[in-house]
Amino acid sequence: MIDADVQATAERARPRGRILLIDDNESFRASVRAILEHAGYDVDEAGDGREALHKYSERPADLIITDMVMPGMNGMETMLEVWRDYPQARFIAMSGSVHAFNTEFNLECAREFGALHTFTKPIEREPFLSAVAQALGNGRESPDAAIGAGPS
Repeated sequence: MIDADVQATAERARPRGRILLIDDNESFRASVRAILEHAGYDVDEAGDGREALHKYSERPADLIITDMVMPGMNGMETMLEVWRDYPQARFIAMSGSVHAFNTEFNLECAREFGALHTFTKPIEREPFLSAVAQALGNGRESPDAAIGAGPS
């Protein structure tokens, strides 16, 4: 029985996946990071697309979660740059704007280009964590089944 308890504890302690979280809003990033870490994920952060490219090239993540609207390199540009060198990269896109049309347009573009899931900010914890698990293959649906062979 002790061996089973030790194994269960070790399983819970092992990160469920490595995530790169990109958002220019530091407080939002901290909130999302806390949600992800509490769920057992290893999280790295970037405040913009350029920083994210640098971090991803040094230590690729299993999943990238990006804001779509950021100064400098926006989320779409970041996705395209990452996919150019790492076509297997997986993305979840988020957007929040005072203009609902802009938010929906940004998220629709992300879906068209191959984001596995999209979310309007503020995010809802449970659907978000479910999407993360699916994107990483830790959920009921495999990421490949959700998007086919990947971005096209």
